[in-house]
Amino acid sequence: MCRLWASIYLSLLFPLSAVAHEFWIEPTRYRLEPSEKIVANLRVGQYFKGNTFSFVPEKFVEFSVIDASGKRPVNGRLGDLPAVNEPSLRTGLHILVHHSTVNTLTYSDFTKFERFARKEGNAWLLDAHKQRGLSRSNVTEAYTRYAKALVLVGNDDGQDEWVGMPFEIVTETNPYADSSSGAIFVRLLWNGRGMADKQVSIFRKHGGCEATRTTVLTDTEGRASIPREPGGRFLLNSVHVVESPAGSLNTRTMWQSFWAS
Repeated sequence: MCRLWASIYLSLLFPLSAVAHEFWIEPTRYRLEPSEKIVANLRVGQYFKGNTFSFVPEKFVEFSVIDASGKRPVNGRLGDLPAVNEPSLRTGLHILVHHSTVNTLTYSDFTKFERFARKEGNAWLLDAHKQRGLSRSNVTEAYTRYAKALVLVGNDDGQDEWVGMPFEIVTETNPYADSSSGAIFVRLLWNGRGMADKQVSIFRKHGGCEATRTTVLTDTEGRASIPREPGGRFLLNSVHVVESPAGSLNTRTMWQSFWAS
């Protein structure tokens, strides 16, 4: 038992991802009865496949659940798996929130950094990297994850909202309640303001089929339309990258990325 706990804890002392992959909160069920618990895992990977991580307080700045009565911290113990196992105290829409601590990674192969930049809609990084005179060997990046998940308990009352994270996706359409439109409308926010012309990746998995990925760009106010399709799971992801600012905690890294899901 001691060896098991040590392996769980030590594995999470390292970055959540050795390469650029999505990070998300994955509920075991998205629609619950009022008497049921909200159970969810923290996941890192691609196309809904990847590793599952346990509850480790040193790895997050905030880990909470928001319902009609307000916000409360996820009540977990070190090593809990699933990471979320919370009672549902109210009916309506619940928002799970995870704001990670800062992690770092190194791209020893520049082609991997190039693939990351192009895939996530940040191809401008390649020219900027060259113009800054940075080395193509051992490209360093500091990254932070901002994840949310929506779970419905009982009725479909409630609405997603900006919870105050620096980089965040807000669903302006309650996906469980409003079925009159053929789309779900979302807004991508940077410090509370809409981000224009930013790529949002849409991952969809239906039944036993392989997950698919499409992309959309936000409009001038940071809004995007996500086609509504019957059934399945949806994961939205966007990545914003800036130069690591001088005098910051991450001055030893070249770039700083922010991941919203």
